[in-house]
Amino acid sequence: LGLAGVGVFNVAQGLCAGRSDVRSPLLFALVGAGAATLLTFALVPRFGLAGAVWAAAALYPAGVGGMLWLHVRRYPDSLCPRPTRLLDRAEARRLAGVAGMTLALPVIDLGVLLILRTHFLRANGVSANGLLQAALAVSQQVGALFYAYLASYALGRIASAGAVGGPSAIRDYTRRQWTPLVAAAVLVVAAAMIGAWPLLHLLYSDRFAAAREMMGYTLVGEFGRVCVQAAAVGSLALGGGRLWFRIGLVQPLSLAAAYAFFAAAGAGPLSLPRAYAASGVVTFLVGAWMMSHAGSGLRPRDLLLAAGGLLALLAIRPLVG
Repeated sequence: LGLAGVGVFNVAQGLCAGRSDVRSPLLFALVGAGAATLLTFALVPRFGLAGAVWAAAALYPAGVGGMLWLHVRRYPDSLCPRPTRLLDRAEARRLAGVAGMTLALPVIDLGVLLILRTHFLRANGVSANGLLQAALAVSQQVGALFYAYLASYALGRIASAGAVGGPSAIRDYTRRQWTPLVAAAVLVVAAAMIGAWPLLHLLYSDRFAAAREMMGYTLVGEFGRVCVQAAAVGSLALGGGRLWFRIGLVQPLSLAAAYAFFAAAGAGPLSLPRAYAASGVVTFLVGAWMMSHAGSGLRPRDLLLAAGGLLALLAIRPLVG
């Protein structure tokens, strides 16, 4: 039941993102989380673990149901009238191709990280692995603020612009949003670096204070990942799934290569955080080059802004630990 709800949500989320609609996903979160919470209190006392499973499984179906019920009138051209052919084979083939790449990329990304984490654990011990987990988790939560905007709003805008104006419109939109987005990323990441200890203490405990130095490096890497996402948000509209997939492959491959280098150099517990930082920078540079080659390149001043932000974060990083 829960997995079916996730599948339907992905389709509904695409419907919302294609129109840069952020109100419907917000309603999904409120209704889904609210239903799951109420069911947890209602079912767990009597049914125990089985009640908790049912409550968790209801989150996505309840959220999607509430979202579509209250906002269905905003998408009449997508839902009505019902198509004469329920299955479009050409569209199904395209969807299967994109779905295959969408499945393969996270498997590769997470698989590489899992292999590296396993080696890191054996080489540096359980304590260092726990500190690394905290540093990665907080850094990725910081990056998630920008990924949510790019996936839920900018993607729909840039796809619409590309459908009307072609590659030049995609390039113009990418450049137009670049300065405010990257400037905001610099400020937010810098604030997270400076507030590393309070964040770790709030989300974990004071025993994770030693993760601050790791977090300084992982936040640098997260900044690079935000930059490449901002530069390549139009990759699907510009070059299809293949361009998007090639850019996505750079992240795990560069992470593995950088970790091998830092581990061999004797970086110890900082080997994977440093590799995460290096991989973020490399992924941005290669991704920006691929997008430029495809017709949506950044301006020199855009690259200078990213370089300046990176240098500023590297200057702040030693103060974190």
